[in-house]
Amino acid sequence: MSEMNSLKLKRKSYFVIEAIHMIQEQGIDNLSARTVAERAGFNASSIYTYFNNMEHLGSLACIYFTKNYFVDLDMHFKKAHSWTEKYIIMWELFLKHSFSCPNEFAKVFYPTSCAPWTNQLYNEFFSMFPFEFQFTDENILEYLTIGSAQGGFHRDKYLLSKAAREGSVDKGKIDYIAEVNIAYTYYVISDIINGTLDPKDTKLYSKCLNYIALTLLPYVTDDYKDFVMEKLKQYEKFS
Repeated sequence: MSEMNSLKLKRKSYFVIEAIHMIQEQGIDNLSARTVAERAGFNASSIYTYFNNMEHLGSLACIYFTKNYFVDLDMHFKKAHSWTEKYIIMWELFLKHSFSCPNEFAKVFYPTSCAPWTNQLYNEFFSMFPFEFQFTDENILEYLTIGSAQGGFHRDKYLLSKAAREGSVDKGKIDYIAEVNIAYTYYVISDIINGTLDPKDTKLYSKCLNYIALTLLPYVTDDYKDFVMEKLKQYEKFS
């Protein structure tokens, strides 16, 4: 990397760090170009030298708030015996952490059409903070940064494709499972943000996982149905 590019990347990181601090202190809705720039030691217009818009900066800053989710994922993935099990674990942990930080997770995982997709955001974040996230499972990093022409659906499809290759999920149903579960959780997170749903309602968490497992169940092979059925019994007990 040239000295000029290195300097630009360093300056860019100053804005992201201050945006993270502002979100921690005041919430993402109060993020402003003027305040972030002043705190970073620059004028407001300079933000647009480094970012497409404030949504771009805000989404990058929100990456920081997903760290605990991926640390958790890294730890639990090591205990899984199949990719179908990892798929269920992913949703269990995603819902747990996104319910705690719905605005931040929405910015990263359910971006608007004009925002960079998840894989682009993580690649960009890692270029500024290469040592911020450390994983023992190399699949975690691939899961984060893999590209996709279909935006956010690549997250589910990555895990489901692995499951199909091991013979635990019907390959022909990957798109359906991914799109239904992404769309459903988008609706839930959106309703938490607008106050319609309460993230502290433990029944909501179990209900969401129940629906996700029900979507998956018809398309897992016989050897894995018992595992998904056990999960359904667990979720239904608390929903």
